[in-house]
Amino acid sequence: MSLITTIKPDLAHCQEAMQFLMLPGHVYELRIPKTERRGTVSGYFNTPEALAKVACEPNLKAPGVYVTLNPCNPSLLARAANHVIDRAPNATMDTDIFKRVWLPVDADVKRPSGISSTDAEHKRALELAEQIYSFLISQGFPGDSLLLADSGNGGHVLA
Repeated sequence: MSLITTIKPDLAHCQEAMQFLMLPGHVYELRIPKTERRGTVSGYFNTPEALAKVACEPNLKAPGVYVTLNPCNPSLLARAANHVIDRAPNATMDTDIFKRVWLPVDADVKRPSGISSTDAEHKRALELAEQIYSFLISQGFPGDSLLLADSGNGGHVLA
């Protein structure tokens, strides 16, 4: 039985996910690269509701929407406070991460950039992510503090 279920990326689900991921009062970057007309769109948010509203904007046609998993330097909020800017000249760097909250584990097959996994490879990667999730539970990680997700090409576990 698969632990991963598919959800529709609507505003309510996005808000729920951001409330789970974001620490209250901390700053996170939302980045949407390669939009059709606006280039890379980026903004900094300190509320899950504001971030979710922009992340679910239907007019932002792009291959992906990304949020920093760990909080950023709070000073970055001055770049675009709770809104996004088009053709963003700056983005979060590794040194801008304020503190580590999540440990991401990525279960993907090794493929050249731009080449998706096959269905069989995707299935094996999801099975590996589920095994990692189960192992972490067996080691005492509380299940309600872990996140298991399908990345489209593999699986993610956030601990």
